[in-house]
Amino acid sequence: MDKIRINNIQIFAYHGVADEEQILGQNFEIDVELFLDLSIAGKSDDLTKTVDYSFIYKLIEKEFCNTKYKLLETVAEKISEKILSNELIQSMIIKIRKPNAPIKGTFDSVEIEIERKKY
Repeated sequence: MDKIRINNIQIFAYHGVADEEQILGQNFEIDVELFLDLSIAGKSDDLTKTVDYSFIYKLIEKEFCNTKYKLLETVAEKISEKILSNELIQSMIIKIRKPNAPIKGTFDSVEIEIERKKY
């Protein structure tokens, strides 16, 4: 299966369990990997035969910024549902990182990853 990836989307949003996270907000990093057949688009050079990744970016940005969620798992699930509504996409992986999670300690980031497939 072929893939389209968008790596390290950076969005400021208000997700988290702690009140401060929902009030002050923070930076998030998002990777998305879409699995689909790219052969027809590759042969035809026709954007309508593939997924416009600028549309995917806007979809992620809109969902990420329009609603506050306590869990990254929830926002990832919402985004995956919308992305999989595209008839060309067979499955996807989304990773969401929180570089400044409110944890006392030294770490690069906290990350969740979900994989969803059409059934």
